[in-house]
Amino acid sequence: MSSDQKRHRKSLDNPPYKEISERLKVSDFNFDKLECSVLQMMRFHCISVAEKRPEDANHLEIIAISRFGESSGKSISNALLAILQKLFEARQSHFNFTSPTCQCCRITITDCEARVMRSLHDLRRQQTPNINLDLLVLCEGANSDHVKAKIEDLAEILGSDTARK
Repeated sequence: MSSDQKRHRKSLDNPPYKEISERLKVSDFNFDKLECSVLQMMRFHCISVAEKRPEDANHLEIIAISRFGESSGKSISNALLAILQKLFEARQSHFNFTSPTCQCCRITITDCEARVMRSLHDLRRQQTPNINLDLLVLCEGANSDHVKAKIEDLAEILGSDTARK
């Protein structure tokens, strides 16, 4: 991995880097375009939190409005922030994420990101058998009800994927 790729890889605890070929790829999952945009927006929020930049809130809102539209952009951004806040309260270790600005890195997905997005994906499709397990692992055994409720809120804002077909 080049030093440029390492520099762009963001994490709250800076875990050892894996070669890109060893990492999970976003394309390995069946996320739709809307969910992929939500993943990128979640990563922007993670950077803001990791770098302790609360002043980014207005900028993130503008990004969300440009990606999701005037009517739901702000709601999606706020829902993502609420999910992350509940996750950070529940977890003992850090939430690992990938930089949304690095072209090489953003095609990959961390285990933490994958569990959030898979839960959202499944909720939107009313395929719920694995959600509780993903959330239990994501919350490291802590009560995941609050995180699930926030992901359900986001799923409601995004709407059912089956309704779009």
